[in-house]
Amino acid sequence: LRLLLSSVSTGVARLKQIRAPPPDLIDTVVQAAFEQAIKTEDELALQGKMDLYNFGMYLKGDDDLQKYLASLEREDSGDSEELYKQQADLLLELAKLDARLDEIDDERARAEHDKRLYEDE
Repeated sequence: LRLLLSSVSTGVARLKQIRAPPPDLIDTVVQAAFEQAIKTEDELALQGKMDLYNFGMYLKGDDDLQKYLASLEREDSGDSEELYKQQADLLLELAKLDARLDEIDDERARAEHDKRLYEDE
């Protein structure tokens, strides 16, 4: 598992031109995975977690999630790349609205300042 995670994370890091995770982090993830694998269903439930079998059953039982997962298998689906584009567009629009609100606040502050100057004269 460690070798697999190390290989995959290094490959992804090279593709994205980012730094690969340190070996200590990979070791921690592997250790946590094995510790989780040996815990019973009751121990996991006490921690607010679920085992792999119950997680799979949850995925199978949720209709919305089933539709989403099925749509990911189609080539014409709105995959994660499209979702990231939509998110970027929304964030850009939000930034523009935030900038406009800042402009409105500045205009009000200037108008208030000009009003005070006029009253003082």
